[in-house]
This record gives sequence, structure tokens and C-alpha cells, in this order.
Amino acid sequence: MDPNPTFSTFSFLVYRFTLTPFTKMHMPILNKGSILRGALGYALKKLVCTNPNPSACPQCGISTQCSYNMIFSPSNVTNFKRIKDTPRGFVIKPPIDIESYYDKERPFVFDLIIFGKHCVSFPWFVVALNLLSNIGIGLNRAKFSISEITTWDGDSFVPIYDPGNRMIQNKQYFITEETLMKNMKTSLDTITLKFLTPTKIKYNPTGEKGKSIIVKIPEFHHIVRRLLQRLNILSTIYCDCKFVDDADSLIEASEQIKIVSSDLTWHHRSRKSKTMKDKDGMPATHDLSGFTGSITYKGNLKDFLPILLLGQYVHVGEDTVFGNGWYQVIT
Repeated sequence: MDPNPTFSTFSFLVYRFTLTPFTKMHMPILNKGSILRGALGYALKKLVCTNPNPSACPQCGISTQCSYNMIFSPSNVTNFKRIKDTPRGFVIKPPIDIESYYDKERPFVFDLIIFGKHCVSFPWFVVALNLLSNIGIGLNRAKFSISEITTWDGDSFVPIYDPGNRMIQNKQYFITEETLMKNMKTSLDTITLKFLTPTKIKYNPTGEKGKSIIVKIPEFHHIVRRLLQRLNILSTIYCDCKFVDDADSLIEASEQIKIVSSDLTWHHRSRKSKTMKDKDGMPATHDLSGFTGSITYKGNLKDFLPILLLGQYVHVGEDTVFGNGWYQVIT
């Protein structure tokens, strides 16, 4: 893999992992993304960290050279105002089925999206999964084998892994806006977004600090604002380029797009953190609530289609690293 890739536009890689359990794997019906993210972080930290204090990362003397920090807790890599946490260079797309058990006939499959130059982190995900295969994952810590790794070339998923010798082929197919637009009709006036995982979008109507509100039925401009912000930040950090120069004009135009119909439903979900503590010293609760379902918009959508198509992979709103904010564009 190229250790110093260069980019002129926002680009990302798509990997698909197939985990085949040796015995039945018990996963929760909900929050599979947070289970995956937590397990991968735990495994990588176990591999690379020599500090016995799990909360000592910010004070660690080698944090800037640590692969765990680079992937799961990046810092000091952006000067964007009003961004509390640096966005991670990856997104997990968990299974969205309602299954809770997986076995040899029904393996556990998930996708991993890696942005731009963060592609160098891919081997660390693989070694973390290799360790997890022996530790186990899920509610019953089921052990598994990595039976397949594929990568998307823009048309299909290409095998890159030989489970017999555990060798991975050095194939990288960077996906761009152009890749996604090549077979897409652009003269659209109606579009539906189907939210597959809980999505939480905040909007600050006044711009005053601390005045953000949670939007449960998003206007089109709410989604465009968050996507533009996220794509600009990810492009700057991981692709060394700016996604769009004139975001204000796009936002202004997005306010003319109207809601046609909606069947969005709000879901209350949470997870317990293994590393963060609350004021009483107990595991902190992380709110993963959000809406799922479909919402249809109507208007002049041509200029927004590239943004919406990319949003299917970068996700939108809060907790994207856990797989939240994942939607599909339906035309």
C-alpha cells in the first residue's frame, strides 16, 4: 500500500469482512455497530498499548505515534472551529438485519469505509480482527475465522484475502464522487432518503453557542448543512483538499427543497463505555438515539446529488463511527 497517497478530491475505500463463527455467535439485534467499534478498539489497544491505565491516552508521551490513537482517538489534526471531537478516518457499516445469531451457514458480515490517506490504517484493522478471532466477539464471546475480505472497485466486490495463508493482496480502489455519479440520472426533482441506522442531527437556528436543537424530522437543509460540514472536514484532514468552496450558496439553495412525505421513527438507544467514567466512577452511558425510516424531498436536486451519494458512505449526524447516520438514496 502506498504509504504517502495523494488526492485531488475526496476519496475513500470500501472493505467487506466476512466473519465465520466456530460456534453460534450471539449479537444484539440493535447496536451491532457499537459492539464492533468497541471490540476493534479493545483489541488494537491490547496489541499496542503498554500503559495499564485505560484513561491515560491524552497524557501519554507517545500518543502522537500510537496507532490506537491515530485510528480511534485522533487529536490535534484540525483547527476547525466548533468541532469538539476530530472525526475518525473510518466508518463501520454494521449488519442491519434483525438477526441475533450467526453461524457457519450465516456468517457475520460488515463493511468498513476508510477515508483518503487514512488507508494506511487498514492493516491495523486486520490485525485487530485477527486478535479478536481468538478472544471472541458478541454477547457470548464467540470465536471466529476471517473467511473473506473483499474491496469494492466501483462495480463489484473483489476478493483480496487468502484465508489459507492469511495473505492480503495490495489492491486499492479509491471511490470518488465521479465513481458514484457515472451511472446516475441527474435530472431529478424527487428523492427519498432511507435511514437504516439511528440518525441524530443537531441544528443551531441562531448560531449562538449552546443553542443547538435535535431535529427529529429533518428539513432538507438540515441534512445538507451537516453533510457539507462533515465532507469538508474529512476532505481537509484525510485528503488534503477542500470539498466545496461555496457552501453558503448550496445551503441557501437547499432551503428551497421541501418535504413531500415522511415515516421517520425515533429510537432510544445507548451503550456503556468501557473507558469513560461518569461523575460517580461508573461506566459512562453514551446516547445513540436517533431516527430511522424514509423521508422524501422535492425540488431542484441536481446540485445536491453528489453530496447525497457520498453521504451514504460518510454517514451524517452524530456517532457515525458506530455506524449511525447511515442512509440509502432512492431515486
